[in-house]
Amino acid sequence: MEGTSGRAVWVGRVITGLVSLPFLFSAVMKLVGGADLKEGIAHLGLPESMVVPLAILEMACTVVYLIPATSVLGAILLAGYIGGAICTHWRVGDPFFLQVVVGALVWLGIYLREPRLKALVPLRRPRPATRPPLAAPNPKPEGASDMRFMVLVKADRNSEAGVLPSGELVAAMGKFNEEMVKAGVLLAGEGLHPSAKGARITFSGSKRTVTGGPFAETKELVAGFWLIQVKSKEEAIEWMSRAPFEGGEAIEIRQVFEASDFPPEILPPEAAARKRELREQVEKRSKR
Repeated sequence: MEGTSGRAVWVGRVITGLVSLPFLFSAVMKLVGGADLKEGIAHLGLPESMVVPLAILEMACTVVYLIPATSVLGAILLAGYIGGAICTHWRVGDPFFLQVVVGALVWLGIYLREPRLKALVPLRRPRPATRPPLAAPNPKPEGASDMRFMVLVKADRNSEAGVLPSGELVAAMGKFNEEMVKAGVLLAGEGLHPSAKGARITFSGSKRTVTGGPFAETKELVAGFWLIQVKSKEEAIEWMSRAPFEGGEAIEIRQVFEASDFPPEILPPEAAARKRELREQVEKRSKR
């Protein structure tokens, strides 16, 4: 599976920064001017009146490229600018290998840090499943009681930074969830936004203290969850071991309390019945 790992994102950012420097330097030198610049412009057969507009265009394209929200557009603009430079050098018989390398680096930098490009142009196909789906000819045999487990996907630097999963991971996760649905295992499952978009409420007597994210304890945070229903913890482990993670992710499997887990002195029969009734109402609404 080809995800956008934290290391790849940082390598992409470094390449993006380094490849932007020549464009910014070139734009500044055009604005400063000088005898060498005039000689170079004359050699390329360009009028001096184009120097300042070219400098402004070069700087504008680079700034658009450096802004994350418009980086793809910036890469397209820089590719067009480099294409024009290649044609100009070719016309006068100058080498243009350096321009080709810079253009490749422009796209490499954004490819490494932009999951949308990886989903659009994957370098390799998703890895096929190594094991067949779990058979469930009789998901609820007589005499066996179902157990619910909450599966917590631990947050990491990528999830807290808001890095979206690759298209391949989304597709693989959808297939995995579909297998659990067909086997009658999956009750719910969602991914969560970074803690920067959340809040934390602390209770102390009648006092309520609300703290906005992000929260520093990344390893203690949750990036997503599944709620599954199986026969045992071993079956829960078997299912979740097949989750399509390969980038160092960690999940935690916790059993959910059922009404039968509480003794009558803590949860009287009428309260247990009411709890089951409420649960059935929630399940009916979720199926609408």
